[in-house]
Amino acid sequence: MILLQVTVLGYLNTGKTSLVNSIMNNEVFNTYMHTEMPMIYYKVHRERNRSFCVEIEDTSIDVNVNIFMNMLRKEIKTNKNHMTNPVFSLFEKPMIPFSHDDQYNSVCYGRMAYLLVFDLTNPSTFEYAKMIYLNMSNTYNRLYTLKPFITLVGNKYDLINQDNELLRQAEDFSNEHMIQLWLTSAYTGKNVKRLFVHVINMVYNNTNLWKYDADDVIRNELKLFIKYIQMINNVLFIFFFSLCQNLLRIEIDHFKDVAKSVFELFSIFKRLRFKPYFEYLFYIGHLSHIIN
Repeated sequence: MILLQVTVLGYLNTGKTSLVNSIMNNEVFNTYMHTEMPMIYYKVHRERNRSFCVEIEDTSIDVNVNIFMNMLRKEIKTNKNHMTNPVFSLFEKPMIPFSHDDQYNSVCYGRMAYLLVFDLTNPSTFEYAKMIYLNMSNTYNRLYTLKPFITLVGNKYDLINQDNELLRQAEDFSNEHMIQLWLTSAYTGKNVKRLFVHVINMVYNNTNLWKYDADDVIRNELKLFIKYIQMINNVLFIFFFSLCQNLLRIEIDHFKDVAKSVFELFSIFKRLRFKPYFEYLFYIGHLSHIIN
């Protein structure tokens, strides 16, 4: 199971924590509570034939926003034992602060996606979201080759009308900077789950954001492949030995077909070399059919 990460940023009273709780726990907070310290949530998301663990980082405006923009990654070496559950075998344990002096550490190495949340009824929160986005764009263009997935989230959609001026400004900014804009309501749940699934899929489809070093696993796969090739060589040796025993018993016209098939088989070996072994077995079966 892989680990994907989403960080939620925004100004005071924009509904960041309510959005996170709506995603993680299907809960709605009716009473505003200020988030003083960053909080980390974990969720196993399953869809179709795949599943992954998601880390959602709920941030606080009381903490310098720049620490949440770090995308530096550690080089992780793994093996086949770690691959069964890398979430708990590769990464350090998370550390959640209870005071401003406590150390903070999320599990993920490097952020993968950001939700920039603003209140559709409060223009100052949109200005704050724009400031964060422009700062991010400048930072990632200068310092990083890999860029996270970023989307604007206009929350409290249930409190506005369609002709809302702030909504038009957000749409213009979204079009100008080619950044997605989602309109949600943590209170009613409108578009919350759709936003979550969309963001997770966008991160999942960009493997550079979450992949880790699996050299050992690849090496094991190569060893297994070589083992198959060796097995095929043994089968071929037995086959050609049997072929030699049968050459003296077949008719002359039949012998021509056998010789042609043997020539084709050696040509295939030279040309294909590392292609799937069932192609070799096809020709072996063809030769066996002719001989018999």
